[in-house]
Amino acid sequence: MCGHHNHKLAETLVGHPYAGRLNMSEKSLLVDMTKSKVTPANILLTLKQNNDRNVTTINQIYNARQVYKRSLRGSRTELQQLMMLLDRDKYIHWSRCADDSKVITNVFWTHPDTVKLLNSFNVVFMMDSTYKTNRYRLPLLEIVGMTCTGLTFSTAFAFLSTERQSNFTWALEKLKGLFITSEGSPKVIVTDRDLALMNAIANVFSESYQMLCRFHIHKNVLAKCKMLVRSKEAWDVLMCAWENVMDCADESLFVEYVNGLQYASSEWPLFFEYVNQTWIIPVESAHASLKTILSNSMGDLCSCWDSIHNFVTIQHNKIKTSFEKSWLLTSDPFKGYRYRQLIGHVSRYALDLIADELERVQQIGLDSSKCGCVLRRTFGVPCACELARYDPGMIPVGEFHIMWQRLHFSNVELNEIEPHLSIKDVLKQIEERFNEADIGGKVTIKQKLLDITCPTLTSMVPPLDKVKTKGAKKRKVQRTERSTMRDPSYFEYVDAFHSTMESSSVKSKLQSKLNVVKKKKVAMIDQFHSTTHPFILDVVDVVADGHCGYRCIAALLGLREDSWPVIRNDLYKELSNWRDEYGRLVGGTDVVDKLKQSLLVESQSTANRNKWMTLPDIGYAIANRYNVILVKLQEGCPLPMVNIISSTYCYAQARAWSSMYTSRMQAFAQLMNVSKSYVDLGDP
Repeated sequence: MCGHHNHKLAETLVGHPYAGRLNMSEKSLLVDMTKSKVTPANILLTLKQNNDRNVTTINQIYNARQVYKRSLRGSRTELQQLMMLLDRDKYIHWSRCADDSKVITNVFWTHPDTVKLLNSFNVVFMMDSTYKTNRYRLPLLEIVGMTCTGLTFSTAFAFLSTERQSNFTWALEKLKGLFITSEGSPKVIVTDRDLALMNAIANVFSESYQMLCRFHIHKNVLAKCKMLVRSKEAWDVLMCAWENVMDCADESLFVEYVNGLQYASSEWPLFFEYVNQTWIIPVESAHASLKTILSNSMGDLCSCWDSIHNFVTIQHNKIKTSFEKSWLLTSDPFKGYRYRQLIGHVSRYALDLIADELERVQQIGLDSSKCGCVLRRTFGVPCACELARYDPGMIPVGEFHIMWQRLHFSNVELNEIEPHLSIKDVLKQIEERFNEADIGGKVTIKQKLLDITCPTLTSMVPPLDKVKTKGAKKRKVQRTERSTMRDPSYFEYVDAFHSTMESSSVKSKLQSKLNVVKKKKVAMIDQFHSTTHPFILDVVDVVADGHCGYRCIAALLGLREDSWPVIRNDLYKELSNWRDEYGRLVGGTDVVDKLKQSLLVESQSTANRNKWMTLPDIGYAIANRYNVILVKLQEGCPLPMVNIISSTYCYAQARAWSSMYTSRMQAFAQLMNVSKSYVDLGDP
């Protein structure tokens, strides 16, 4: 029997699964490159560079990587794998679940070598949450310290279910237990004004001094300046006055600079009120490095931990290298006689600090009033007036804070705390409690001990996946959803707004020529009337707990959503101070009193219907208190009718303004099929 092919022979074997399979050496290379976080495209490129006859496709690379990752976990669940990894590398870790549930809510961990670092360098720590790091959308609390060589180190990490004070308190209590020397807790903690985190720090580390990140302060003040001050010429003047306050190193001059800022902002009192109440009275690189390692925000807890573990390993290697440089290397500026006692005993970073200060010795001398002693008070190193006492002799090591003298991971003396780490008494207490417990209690105690001794047998499960995987037709996950890049901050929205306004005329001409309009897809836009869709640029979704209206105001003012109590308090004071005026506006002082009562809440729990924001009544107070436009409509846009209460109780001189917009109100009535020429708030 003779047959004929109906096609020519293949000219290439690319795309044939059998021909593109990987051999043993290629599989080994793929595993090594996957461990090193090399992308699939670069893995494929490397294989083809090593073998000109390789016909493997990118899909086969993805499949081989997935097979390798599955082989690592085997039959273990995600949490069992995570606990196994933490136990394998001797991490110190804690976790907890929701009440009466096996769903994990919080997990805290730190590297064993980091415990040595944080006890050696326990002066300054920075704490902040970062987002978009995992598929469950759990916020990641990162705690960062600083070594004597000027490098930062990741002290601890914690996945938290929510950014509530109780969760922050739990994580900080675990951190506090890691400080095992007599030197105690951190001296200074820097945050970005997260109120829940700040309150937790005040409770757990009551003796530590809290400071705010200068970068976030400056950017938020600048954003507020641009929104409250219309004159661009005044921006530079106000920001210069603010920078004098922020950079002031002398307490005696601080009040003078504050008064100068108040005088400069006399025409914009709301700006000074914001700066004074938000920053003066209370007086991001680590995240960026971590996000680079994580690469995308769709990984599970195990892949996130693995990336963070690699990040910490590289970080510790850099720190060890910096220690060795301080031990062994000596550059020309530090070969002089005066540095003889310091070389090999004090870090290079500290020597660089005093190098500039030595140039001031001839001008300052022993006069501490001229010196200011900023270095001594802020860094714990000798300032110019102190260095003058040793000129031209050797500078003693004792003049440097002990932190600058620790050039090794294991400098901390553990002898003083070893007796406290004994578990003999604890085991005896556990045995006694086990013997006294009933059957249920014994099962619980045994399960908790198994979680410690056999972490791979844990029954905990990860939280519900917040990435939609069921329902209607699946769509391809957008690159922006995978990205670990944070959402823009308030000040970035403000900067973008002003830059857009400045270039709007140029852009409009260009768009008219190209006839191309790219419109952003706005979430939840279908919940609004179709006639308003062309005018909606974005929708911000806040937590629906009865405080949502006040959360929106807080977010738009540059605060966090959790600052809604501040907004309620501000509006309560506004209504109290102008009670009679608002009474004429909203229909009587009894209505004002009801509005004031709606602003008072007993706790931070969910608010009932009586405590919700009511518009337009509260809207008047918002507009007057914060001097903002609640709704800005485009020129010629149809306008809703005037509130009947407003037109009745407004000032006489304001009563005629609506006549200028009659045609626009009629257009609105036609669009909405409105039969009345006013809004009756009594209608159901």
